[in-house]
Amino acid sequence: MITVGAFPHISVEYVKAKSLYTFINHDFASYHLKGIRFSMLGFQEQGWMENVPLFAAREYISRNRETPMLK
Repeated sequence: MITVGAFPHISVEYVKAKSLYTFINHDFASYHLKGIRFSMLGFQEQGWMENVPLFAAREYISRNRETPMLK
């Protein structure tokens, strides 16, 4: 586990996103959205969400710019 600067209680690997999940699957379920999260973890396809590593964020955005965000 990696800690960040003056805040040793904040972990870089803590990527639990309940609010994103709630937004995607409950609040706006009729829109069929897919979440995108940028973090220090590797790429992960989780069905309702994609986790994109920070080092690949610029490339991911440039490749997906023309793709509509809704299914």
